[in-house]
Amino acid sequence: MIGALRTVEARQYTDPDIGMALQELADMLLTIAERYAEGRIGQLLDDVDTVEAATDYEWLRLLGVGAFGVGALVAASMANLPEEANGVLVGMALLLAGSWLFRHRLTHPMDLIDVLRGADRK
Repeated sequence: MIGALRTVEARQYTDPDIGMALQELADMLLTIAERYAEGRIGQLLDDVDTVEAATDYEWLRLLGVGAFGVGALVAASMANLPEEANGVLVGMALLLAGSWLFRHRLTHPMDLIDVLRGADRK
């Protein structure tokens, strides 16, 4: 079921007719809500067997951000920069790596600032 939801959700970024993609997503979520309210937990969506199972690559993304940060730290220390510049350089590298690897979750560029402040727009 999660794979079906992710497939439909991804269409809003790739389909030129965003209205149709959002309508399909809304219909799917409404179907899930209705069937959940009816107690049909085992049958929240039809035809989920034809959809590819959802895979979660979150740990790979986090590993990539960490590796990029360590690489930036090593590069900064090898460049003989002042110590005060190392923290800023590594922070910017982590921010860039995180925004690139987690771009599917960032709906607005200002979300990065919210992440740093600990705020949530949603």
